[in-house]
Amino acid sequence: MPRHPDFEKLRNKFIEEYGPEKGESIYYAYLHNEGLKEEISISEQKKKDAISNNYNKIKSSLNDYIFTEKEKYSMIIDKFITQSYLEGISEAAQELSMLPSEFGDLRQQQNQLKVLKENSKQLAFNLLDDITKEVTLLITDANLNNIPFTNQELKKDIQNIFGKYEERLKSQVVSETDRTFNTALEFGYKKSGVVTHKQWVSVIDDKTSSVCQQLNGEIVEIGQPFSIGIYTPPAHPNCRSRIKSITISNV
Repeated sequence: MPRHPDFEKLRNKFIEEYGPEKGESIYYAYLHNEGLKEEISISEQKKKDAISNNYNKIKSSLNDYIFTEKEKYSMIIDKFITQSYLEGISEAAQELSMLPSEFGDLRQQQNQLKVLKENSKQLAFNLLDDITKEVTLLITDANLNNIPFTNQELKKDIQNIFGKYEERLKSQVVSETDRTFNTALEFGYKKSGVVTHKQWVSVIDDKTSSVCQQLNGEIVEIGQPFSIGIYTPPAHPNCRSRIKSITISNV
């Protein structure tokens, strides 16, 4: 390809200053050191360099942000899962007119709580990793197509990705705290020695999902799944259902 006029002028300048042989040598050394191509204008190549530099900065900032969010959600999950588990144990005890200490087996409770926390964190971290993947694809595409990172549409697209996942993250944490509460209820029921079955209890109103309408009132043995294959609510995001004990005397 022919040499761009920018580089023709630059080459001539080196030759005039240093002579034909040395000037030519310095010219090509300059191209090599700067990573420039003779056939593309200098301004165009500098623009690409600026976009690439911005890509690296944004990617680094994104990684830092995701790391910080994981730390934040880890603390949130530890707090709310623990709180929800204790509330479930307390609710089971109150429902059965017992003391939480009568359920015993604190080690098993701690192990169960640990698993619930780890599962909740993994689900949240998977969503945060999805943010990283989606934003990385977006900015990589912008980088490859020389789209300036000051472009308003690009910024809007990145904001939309974060907005979409933020709602899912919040919903996920709420769902896992609900699952924890019901899991603790079932643990208390099982350890009480007087509960043989559990019943699915849905809040029935115009917001009740079809699956929760279907499950409402269903009774299964403690330790067994309900008809849709899950052991406790939630059946879906924003589920308001819970389980209730069926004691030996009620069967």
